[in-house]
Amino acid sequence: MRNFLLLTTLSLFFFGCPSDDDMPPTPLCGDLIQIVEEIPPVADIPQNIEASVDGLCLSITIGHSGCSPEPWTMELFTLGDIAESIPTQSQAYFVFNDAAPGESQACLAFFTETFEFDLTPYLADALPSTLRIGDTEIELLVE
Repeated sequence: MRNFLLLTTLSLFFFGCPSDDDMPPTPLCGDLIQIVEEIPPVADIPQNIEASVDGLCLSITIGHSGCSPEPWTMELFTLGDIAESIPTQSQAYFVFNDAAPGESQACLAFFTETFEFDLTPYLADALPSTLRIGDTEIELLVE
């Protein structure tokens, strides 16, 4: 009986726990950038956009009109291309959704919201890199 318990315990120890390679990466900050084969269509560009980086964490602050910023979402995508230069050159695209049902929002309020993204899956092995935020004039040095 003792041998059975010892064998069971050892089996669980060696085979029962997933390795770190099987686990998805834990984001440093915000949502992970998504590496895709095709960038989704960009339907709505916010009125005011500011961006900054701190290590591999990208913050995008947008200003937009509406009744409330609560339904807003933003996702960050890249095709995964990195131009080899010093620093490397990279590009990401954000897809902003204000969740407004067409023209039905008659609010004239203006709100700001900050979204954070982890660039690790894309740029961890390509630093330093000049990151261009697609369809804007924003370029940031990621170190």
